Amino acid sequence: MAVTDQNTRMLTGDIVKEFARFVLPSVFGMLALSSASLIDGIFIGNFVGAPLSTMWLDLTR
Repeated sequence: MAVTDQNTRMLTGDIVKEFARFVLPSVFGMLALSSASLIDGIFIGNFVGAPLSTMWLDLTR
């Protein structure tokens, strides 16, 4: 599709379709990044956090 067709569609097309065209990829990207961060936090909390917390308890005595 030519650039002028995209510009014309953006200015004169259906607003709901244009909104969905921009929103859906950004929502999927946000879900991917947040789920990756959540899963990373779970793994770090379970596997790295436990030895660090016990080390911190030994240092505070």
